[in-house]
Amino acid sequence: MSISAAEASTDLVTGWRARLVDARFWLRVSRLALMEGGPARAWRIFKGFASLAGSARDGRRLRRYARVGDGYAWDLHLPTFPSRAFDAFVRGELERFETGTIGAPHAAVFAITRRCGLACAHCSEWTVLNRPEGLSSNELKATLASLLRLGVKQIFFSGGEPLARLDDLLNLVRQAGDDAQCWLFSAASSLDARTAHLLKEAGLVGVVLSLDHWEPEAHDLFRGRSGTFDRVREGARHARETGLVVALSLCSTREFTTAENLEAYRRVALELGASFVQIVEPKPQGRYGGKDVGLSRAQRALLEDFYERLCFGSEMNPIVSYSDLIARRIGCQGAGERYLFVDTDGAARACPFSARSAGSLAREDPTKVLTLLRAQGCPEPHMACLPADRATT
Repeated sequence: MSISAAEASTDLVTGWRARLVDARFWLRVSRLALMEGGPARAWRIFKGFASLAGSARDGRRLRRYARVGDGYAWDLHLPTFPSRAFDAFVRGELERFETGTIGAPHAAVFAITRRCGLACAHCSEWTVLNRPEGLSSNELKATLASLLRLGVKQIFFSGGEPLARLDDLLNLVRQAGDDAQCWLFSAASSLDARTAHLLKEAGLVGVVLSLDHWEPEAHDLFRGRSGTFDRVREGARHARETGLVVALSLCSTREFTTAENLEAYRRVALELGASFVQIVEPKPQGRYGGKDVGLSRAQRALLEDFYERLCFGSEMNPIVSYSDLIARRIGCQGAGERYLFVDTDGAARACPFSARSAGSLAREDPTKVLTLLRAQGCPEPHMACLPADRATT
């Protein structure tokens, strides 16, 4: 695969520029802490925030940030800095450390459609795929309004393939406006130049494109349709030319998770100009339901090494987001703890891999739904999410 120099450029900030952004980041956190009280209290809650960040990173210091619009991000799943969304997130975290109060979840994955032309091996929505839509256009808007009322500041639109409901997607991004930062999960099957322009114009921040292998044939086989690798490549190009941030999402299966495959994937991510790579471990839900798809400890160790090398090494690499690793280190962040999943019926669930609903955000009081979701927690934690001392494989 040959990629031009323009395509290969990324929006990553390293070296002294990254150190400058890092200093501004912590200065803003300090100021927000001071606004919560006097210096002693501010120092106490600042240390709590820094301790959590350090635990998630295993004590490592970041060496890069990604440019996202007019701001910067050090993780795909956190609001960009500086922004209203970032300030709201930090205030919530500071309040959590000071009082133990759990504030608003800062992020939500919202599945807006059941339509999809692929047959992905790992699809968590497989049992409802391509059935009649669960939510009308007005119900989609009502669900998003509920998320915004809850204080969610980062929305990831998913499906199915969200581009299959392009008009609704554009209206939802416009509806979010400045109240939340919007991203798109997509297989890029119809992400052409016009669509990318419309999404950027509506206010979308970036696209998270599914890419599950560095070999075109292997990726196409996993997605159940030929040509999907090429569409991801073209979609990434169109997104970058329009000014959308590009991220890749990898379901790292047993068959894929080797040191050689991860290194080849890193090179392709750079060639596509990806600022982020999201790693998802396979879980026995949806099309994988009832199957033994969990990774071995050795494979999880390979992924952890990949995460640390790309995030904390000195070379220019995309920033890796690895939620399963974070869950093993500091606990699950789903079930309304810091994020939630909303399915194609508008029902709030702990995450895309949990089938249990806490009620409809399209039709019920969102505060009550969130309270029940948190009370339920994760009803069926998967091996990928458990701390190392509880994992047996």
